[in-house]
Amino acid sequence: MNKTSLFRAYCDWPYDTAVFVEATDRQSAALKISRLIGTLYGCPTDDVSFYNLDSYYELVDEKGVGDDLDFRLFESGWDADGVASWVDTPLFLAPLNQSFLLAAWERLQRHLEGLGHDDQLQVHPRM
Repeated sequence: MNKTSLFRAYCDWPYDTAVFVEATDRQSAALKISRLIGTLYGCPTDDVSFYNLDSYYELVDEKGVGDDLDFRLFESGWDADGVASWVDTPLFLAPLNQSFLLAAWERLQRHLEGLGHDDQLQVHPRM
């Protein structure tokens, strides 16, 4: 497992989801997303549309605010109180990190189920 090779982007066509891939750099990650999504959904790679391509470190160190570092990979929106929304239905196209991502996703789901609805969206930022 090499978390440093993880990247996440939001694909908005042909399938609206957050997608995780492994790559050596941002350019390679972008190319992989276009090729893998194009292959999966049978469309030309040039037609694949995505945005907010972030590395593991950007998601954990710069953008994420929650106390649990693994959960930061799934944060999708923030406000003054902390996490305002979470990724739903992620697509994991990262074979070397597949078990890590699945375990973190399952743990997040159990955590959110244990919270009340209002508390699910009020994960407070780190200090």
